[in-house]
Amino acid sequence: MNDTMEFPETFERFAEEYGFKDSKEVYTNGSDLIPVFRVKQWLEHDNRLRMVETDTAYECGKHANKWILVSDKVPENRQECFVTLKSNIAGGNICEIATYATNLYKIDEYEFADKKNTPGFYGFDGEYGYFEWSDVIAWQPLPEPYSAEAGDEE
Repeated sequence: MNDTMEFPETFERFAEEYGFKDSKEVYTNGSDLIPVFRVKQWLEHDNRLRMVETDTAYECGKHANKWILVSDKVPENRQECFVTLKSNIAGGNICEIATYATNLYKIDEYEFADKKNTPGFYGFDGEYGYFEWSDVIAWQPLPEPYSAEAGDEE
């Protein structure tokens, strides 16, 4: 008998498999319930995966595809970077270039009037001006530009 619990790939699948409805929906208003011990198991599993991924990335020492979760660390103020955005429309996550600011209001007082002292990622469109990138889940620094002097030629 295998004592190891198998976990789904995503939390959404986990919620589908382990969630249930309150039969009378008295307390939940139709929301799914998941037993607390199952959620704890999922969190332990998820933390173990992140530790393995971090160790692997550190060992490889490669820049490519080395994403940093925004829950773990954010870029320096005004640092331009690649970001991964959660997207329900595009059929999965999407990648964009954005800039991080520790205070969006200081970038543009008009566009970000309601964002005083609010950190976030933003972009700029020549026609529409500044805008905020919401639902950023991970980022990574941009690579250095191509340089023939740096030996980038093959």
